[in-house]
Amino acid sequence: FGNGTTLYSRYNRGQREVHTAYPIGVEVLIDDISQKMKHLNGGKIGDPSKIRFCLEMGHTRYSRDIDIKDIYSACLKDWYEKYLKKVVNLTLDAKHQGDEIWAIGGGCLLPGFKKLLEKNGFKILDNPVEANVFGLLEMAKTISSKHSGSTSLK
Repeated sequence: FGNGTTLYSRYNRGQREVHTAYPIGVEVLIDDISQKMKHLNGGKIGDPSKIRFCLEMGHTRYSRDIDIKDIYSACLKDWYEKYLKKVVNLTLDAKHQGDEIWAIGGGCLLPGFKKLLEKNGFKILDNPVEANVFGLLEMAKTISSKHSGSTSLK
């Protein structure tokens, strides 16, 4: 669950079988929140960077005087129903076939979203934001050790 995209990937014995990108990342959610908070923000749309910052900090305090909790909750539900449900259902189908399901990316840390994912059986790493980078590093180490014998990456 990234900023610009939500990706669905499926691996079998270390080989990627499916990799589908959906243009429905967290920025879609943030844009919706910014549009719907006009009534709280003197008729102006919200600043996406301020919305992102408060959500990344794990709260819904847009400013000292503005809490977007209700708008965030409604927009999160809409985002899930309109965009994410299809991808999550693909993943849950894979789980029913015996797959482990992992969620990575900064979107996993949205307030309340991590709990929803875990409730549906997703495993989330302690650091889902950098999980992709660490996974790529491990793959590079494995490939390097297979091809060069005693040489290793650090």
